[in-house]
Amino acid sequence: MTQKLLSFLRDGLAATTDQQPGAAAQLRPALSITTALTSNGMATRQVQSPPFHVLGPGDVISLNPERIIVRSPTPDSLLAAENEFAWIDFDRADFPWLFTPFGPVGPSDEPANPDKKTRLTPWLCLIVLAEQDGISLEPAIPNWQLTLSEPFNLTANLPDLKQSHTWAHAQVPTPSREEEIESNFRRDPQSTRSRLICPRKLRERTRYLACVVPVFKAGVLTGLGKSLNKDGDISLSDDKYWAWTEKTSLPFILPVYVHWRFTTGEAGGFEDLVRRLKSQTDVSELGRRPLDASRPGDGIPEPTSDPKPVILQQDGCLVPDGQKLDKVNEGLSEAIAAKLNQPGVLCPPSYGRWHAASPVGSAARPRNWLEDLNLNATRRVAAALGTAVVQRHQEEFMAAAWDQAGEILRANQELRLSELARAASVSLHTHRLHPLATGSGGLALLAFAAPALSRITFEPPKTFRGLLKDSCLSLLALSGAFQKLLRPNGPIQRKIARRRVKDQLIPRDEMIQLSEGMQLGPIFSIGEIYRILAADGLPDQPPHPPSGARIAQASRLMLRPRLPLSNTRVTRVPDRLPQLRPLHSRDPLDTLLNDLLDLDRRNARLPCIPLPDALAQKLFVALDPKVTIPNRVRRRLSIPKTESFNAVSKGLEPIMVAPRLPIATSKFLLQIGQDWLLPGIGHLDPESLSFFNPNRSFIEAFLVGINHEMGRELLWRGFPTDQRGTVFDSFWQVDDRIIPAMHPMHQWKGALGSHLASQRIDLTVVLMRGEIVRRFPAATVFLQEAKLSGGLPSPDPDVAAIMPSFSQLIDQDMRLLGFPRNAAALRGDGHDPVHPHGYFLAFQEEPKALRFGPPPNLPLNSLLSYAANSYLQVQGDSVALATASHLRPVRLYFHASKFLASPPPP
Repeated sequence: MTQKLLSFLRDGLAATTDQQPGAAAQLRPALSITTALTSNGMATRQVQSPPFHVLGPGDVISLNPERIIVRSPTPDSLLAAENEFAWIDFDRADFPWLFTPFGPVGPSDEPANPDKKTRLTPWLCLIVLAEQDGISLEPAIPNWQLTLSEPFNLTANLPDLKQSHTWAHAQVPTPSREEEIESNFRRDPQSTRSRLICPRKLRERTRYLACVVPVFKAGVLTGLGKSLNKDGDISLSDDKYWAWTEKTSLPFILPVYVHWRFTTGEAGGFEDLVRRLKSQTDVSELGRRPLDASRPGDGIPEPTSDPKPVILQQDGCLVPDGQKLDKVNEGLSEAIAAKLNQPGVLCPPSYGRWHAASPVGSAARPRNWLEDLNLNATRRVAAALGTAVVQRHQEEFMAAAWDQAGEILRANQELRLSELARAASVSLHTHRLHPLATGSGGLALLAFAAPALSRITFEPPKTFRGLLKDSCLSLLALSGAFQKLLRPNGPIQRKIARRRVKDQLIPRDEMIQLSEGMQLGPIFSIGEIYRILAADGLPDQPPHPPSGARIAQASRLMLRPRLPLSNTRVTRVPDRLPQLRPLHSRDPLDTLLNDLLDLDRRNARLPCIPLPDALAQKLFVALDPKVTIPNRVRRRLSIPKTESFNAVSKGLEPIMVAPRLPIATSKFLLQIGQDWLLPGIGHLDPESLSFFNPNRSFIEAFLVGINHEMGRELLWRGFPTDQRGTVFDSFWQVDDRIIPAMHPMHQWKGALGSHLASQRIDLTVVLMRGEIVRRFPAATVFLQEAKLSGGLPSPDPDVAAIMPSFSQLIDQDMRLLGFPRNAAALRGDGHDPVHPHGYFLAFQEEPKALRFGPPPNLPLNSLLSYAANSYLQVQGDSVALATASHLRPVRLYFHASKFLASPPPP
C-alpha cells in the first residue's frame, strides 16, 4: 500500500477554525454552527447556533504514552546513525494539530493562490539536545521538567519555532481522489499516523536527549502546573504566544511530555560500512583447536602403544573451505568400545542407543552413525555439549513438553484401568462364557448377550440382532421373561420334574416342530355343497406359502368334493373365509392335535432364514475382551498428529509422546561458547567477510546429544516416553522461522553427518563481522547470479535472487548466513561449469524502514538550508522537508571472488 504525506490534517469542528494570530485571537477558538431549515418545501432559512469554544493548547496537561507508535533512534541506543534525524510517530493522523488555536495559511511565495493552505503550526514539537552542562531533566508533576541554564546557549541549541510547521506531517494511505482523505481517515484510522521530525544534524559519538515539548506559551504554563490567568502574558499577538524566542532569558523551564536518550556511533552510512568489509586474511587459526586425550577418564584406559601424548584436533560447527577433518584415533576408539559394552558397570553414555534401538558395536565391525559418534572422542565432545544444554535449560524444556502433552497422563491412567479390566474380563470370558457357547446349541450364550446383540457386528453391516430378526428363532425366546421361565430351577421346571409320563408313552428329547402343518389321515366326503363364498376383502398381495407357490387373487371360491389333493399348502387362512377342519378318525390325541394344528395355522409366518453354523462360536469370539475393551477405549481417546506433537500407542499400552520443540539449538551452543561455532572465532579480522563449510557430523553429534539427554530427562520426570522421540530437530535459525534440520533419529541409517536436510545441497556459510551488523541488524544479504556485460561480470536481474537458507546473529557485530551454493559456484573462476561467472553478494538496507536524515549534498538555489544551530530549514511546508530528507534504501553488489581466497591446489 502506497502512502501519501500531508502537511497537516484536521478533523471535526477544529477544521473550521480560521482565526490567525492577533489581538482578537483566542486560545480557545469560538465556533458556531449554521443549519439550513426547510419547511414544507418552502425556502430554506439559515439558523446559527450560539458560539462555543473548542480546546486549545492551554488545556493539555500531559500526553498519554499509548499514543506513541515508534521512536527513532531507539531509546537508549548506543549506535544511532549520525546521518539520520530523530523522529516520533503518533497513532492519530491529526494529533499534532488537535489543539492548535489557529487556522492554516497558504505559502507566502504564492500570493496568487490564496486558497492553497498548506501550513499549520502544531501545538507540540520534537527537540534534540546534546547533553552538556546547563541541561537538567527532573521528574515533577504533572510532567518532567527540562531546566536550561548557563552555560547553555538557547539560540544555538533550540530551533526557531516559526519553522515548526515544517516539522510535523500526516501519513495516510494514498486515496483515489483527494476528497476521500478525510473519509478514509474516519473509516480506517489505524492505517494513518502523524510524525514529528527534529531536523537537526547529529554529531558522531555524542549523547543526545530527545524531548517532545509544547510550542505555545499557554502549553508551557499548563504543563508546568501553572494557571493561565495568573502567570504571564498569554496574548496571541506580537509573537508573545511562542514557548520561546531569541529573547528568552535563562534559566528557562520547559515541560516535557515525552523524552528518551540515545548515543550516536561512528560516522558513516550504510554504503560506507559495507565498503569497509574485507576478506579474512588468515584462516590457519580457525576451525580447530587441540584436545589432549591422553587421559580420557571415565575408566577408559590410557593408550599404552604410543608413549606420546594423544592430541586430537577438536573441530566445531564450521570449518574453512578446503580444511579436512582429522582421522579417528583407532586405539582410543577400541578403548572406548570396550568400556561401553561392559555388563553390570556404570559406563559412559552411549549417545543415541535408544533411537538406534541397538547397543554400540565394536570398533572392528562396519560402522554406522551410532559407532561414528560414540567411538570418536571429538564427536562425543559434541554430544556432551548437547547434554549440557538440556541440563542448563531442563525446566523450560520440560514446561514446553508438558504444554504439548496436555491430557496424556489422564489418558494413560484410563489405559491402565482398562488393562486391568481386560485382564479380569478375560478370565470371565474363558471360564463363564465358553460353557454357554458350547452347551445347548449356544442358545444360552445368545440369551446372555441379548442386550448387546444390536451393537455387535456379525458381518458388516448386519448385526447379530439383525441376523436373528430374519431367522427362524424368535427374539422373544431370548427375552428375560422367557429365559426366566426356562431357567433350570424355575417353577415350571420344578412342576415338570414332579409330573409322571404314562407308561404307554415314551417322552421325546426334542420338541415337535410344526412349521408347515401335518396330514393325519384321509378326508371323508359327506356330500356336495355348491355355494358362492364372497369375501369382504382380500389382501392385495396374499402371503406366499413356504413352498414358494404363488396364490392368484380371486373374489370367489368354489368347493368341489373328490378333487385331487393339491401340493400347495396354505399356511395362513384369511380371517373372513370359513374355517374348514379335516375329517378323520378319532384318536386318543385328537384334541391335542387339533389344538396344535390350529396353533400352527394361526401363528404361521413368512419364510425364515436358518441360523448359520457356529453362530455361538462367532458371538463368543466377538465378545472377547481382548478386542472389545481396547476398541472402546480407542473410540474415546483422540490422539492428535501435528507437526510439533507425535503420540504413539498400540492396544492398551501407555501413550508414548514425542514432543517437538521448534527451537534453533545453535543459540544454546553459542551460550556455552562461541568457539564451539568456529574454533578460533576471536581471530576473525574486524570488518571482515569469511566463507566456511558446515561441519555436518559435528552438528549431528550435537543434536544426538541434546535429544539423548532430553529423552532421559523426560523419563526421569515421569513423562510418557520410550526415549526414541526426536524432540529437537532444528539447528540454524531462518529469520523468525524454525525449520527442521534433520530427519527423525529413529529412521537414521548410514554414517554420521548424512541425515541433515541439507545433506544433498552444497552449502556455504558466510560469516560477517563489522560495524554494518551493529548499525544495520535488519539489512538483507542475498546472492545474485552474475553475467558478462562488456567483458566484465555484472548482476543478472533476469535471474531470481537466492535468499539465505538460514541467518543468525552471533554477536552485536557478527552475523552468519547460509547459502545453497558451494565456494566454486560463488567464485565463478571456471571451477564450476554450471555457474561460470559466479555470484554477486548484494547488501540492501531494509526497504520497509522509514528513515529521515540530512541530504548529503544540498544543490545550488535549493529551498533547503542549515541554520547556525544545525537545524535544517526549508522554504515550503512539512511535506517538502520530509520529501527532501527521506533517505531511500541503498543496495550494493560485490562479486563473491572479492572475499573468497583462491582454491587450494589439488
